[in-house]
This record gives sequence, C-alpha cells and structure tokens, in this order.
Amino acid sequence: EYVEYTLTVENLGNNTYVDEFDVIDSLPKGLEFIKTLNIVGADLIRETVDGQVVTWALTNISAKSNATIVILVKVNAIGNLTNNLTVKGPRNSTDMVNCTITPMPIVDLSVDITSDKDEYFVDDIAVWTITVSNAGNGTNATNVTLKDLFPSGYFEFINCTDSNGNTYDLTDDWIIPFMGNGTNITFTVISKAVTPENNIDNAVNVNCTENDWNYTNNDANKSVSIVPLPQPVKTVNNDTPYYHDVIEYNLTVVNVGSGNYMDNLTVIDSLPIELEFLGTVDVVGAKVLSESQNGQVITWVLTNVTKGSAVITVRVKDNGL
Repeated sequence: EYVEYTLTVENLGNNTYVDEFDVIDSLPKGLEFIKTLNIVGADLIRETVDGQVVTWALTNISAKSNATIVILVKVNAIGNLTNNLTVKGPRNSTDMVNCTITPMPIVDLSVDITSDKDEYFVDDIAVWTITVSNAGNGTNATNVTLKDLFPSGYFEFINCTDSNGNTYDLTDDWIIPFMGNGTNITFTVISKAVTPENNIDNAVNVNCTENDWNYTNNDANKSVSIVPLPQPVKTVNNDTPYYHDVIEYNLTVVNVGSGNYMDNLTVIDSLPIELEFLGTVDVVGAKVLSESQNGQVITWVLTNVTKGSAVITVRVKDNGL
C-alpha cells in the first residue's frame, strides 16, 4: 500500500524564521520514497534524495506557525517500520522525532482454470489445468485451500496431480500448507467426458488463513461442451430391387461436433445372408485405417471424420427374395 506522512516543523517564536534549515526524513528499509506531495507554510530552497534519506532545505516560517511537508511512500515490508525525522538548524542544532507503522501481512492469491479443448466428444479424455498463484507483492500464504466444483454429472473424474507430485481425491478440498510470495502451483485434473451438454461450467475457488487484499481473482470458471459420438445413418439407392440386382448402400456417420473427430471410429455393417458384398465403392469425409470382411460382416476403422458427416458407399448383390 501507499502511505502519506505529514512532516511538521513548528515556529514557536514571535518572529518569522528567515534562516535556512534542513528537514531530514530518514526512511527505514521497507519504505520506498515516491514523491513530495505538498509543502505549505515555508519556502523550499531545494530537495535532495540520497537512498533512504530525503532532505528539504526550507526558510521563511511565519511567527507562531507551522510548516508541513506531505510525502508519499510505498510499503514494501512488514513488521515495525520507524521513520525518523530530523530538523537541523543553520548552526547544526538538531531536533528529532519519529513515527512507527506496523504493516500487516496480507496475500494476493489468485486462481485460473483452462482446458485442453473447448468441446469434447463422449469418451474423450479432458485435461483441466488449474493454477494457484501467490503474488510477489504480498506475503507468504498458509493453509491454502482450493475448491473445485467439478461437473461430475458430465465428466468422470480420473485423477489429480499437482506440480509438486502430490495427488488429490475429488471428494476433499485440496490443501497447500504453505505458498511463498511470488510462487504458484499447478494442478492437472484428468477426466473423461460422459454426458452430452452445452456450456458445462467447471468452477474453482481459492482462499487461505491470511487476509487476502484482492478477492476478485479468487474465483475462476471454464465453460466447455460435450457432444455425442458420431451417429450412424444408413440409406439405400433402391429399396425394392429385383432378384440379382446390384444396389448401393450409403453408410453415413454424422459428426455433430464443431471439429473433426480424430479418434478411431469402427463402422460395422452386418449384411443378411441374401445380400452379397461386392466391395466398397468410395469413402468420403474420413480417412480409412483398415477394412476387413468376416462372412457377412464388413468392418471399417475410420479416423479424421469430417465435421458434418462421412459417407461409406458399398455395393451389394441381391441374391434373395
């Protein structure tokens, strides 16, 4: 924080004090001089700053009057900090007073949460990264408690590990016994997407034993969506063929996600005994990793299924009635 000091020099005489005198402020380590805000009741001859010592040469204080200097300093330490003020006259006569302040220990904890994707398919592994930080302009924090309002109805919790190698269970608050100022700890949460829904929130909160001077950054939230696995649709170019006609089926895999489905997807077509598989005509909108036939069952393993849909066109011969 910033603190203002008022340095007052009293003229107890019946006449204006017209000699030059020095007002010397000796700041302790932990108080940083920022600037002089105001000088009232005397004329400034000069101002000098030498490390922690600030000196003003003044003159001309009216009889039975005061001169005041208002300064701004920044507090960079805790504990008892004593500021010593000396007035030195033209013939080296001096007078000294002091003022002690006791800055209180405070912290500035913050938390942030990110995810490796904004959208997941069902059965995708979701990786959440939660970072707890203690700002360098504060003090050490103890008993730091991280709460994760994990969306269990939509994601299955697998495990959580922090950057120090500690593991955590979802049922308890996650406790960091000590965090030095200027440090951070990262939590990696592994989970699996299970239930489709839009705008699923994962909210986190952090607090500690000490006073936190800025609570606006103690909460964070990440919103993601889960979409269903690509769904099958099957159509035929002729649903009333004649005996021994050749017909074509389109095996369509509908991808409702906003991006390509990059995992392996197995498409299985089980033909009745009356239909003879003649071959795959074309595959559009996906990469074929493998194709196999076991009797009347044809299996394709696909990947990189395009947003929208992928279509496998197969040709069969009607050998039945």
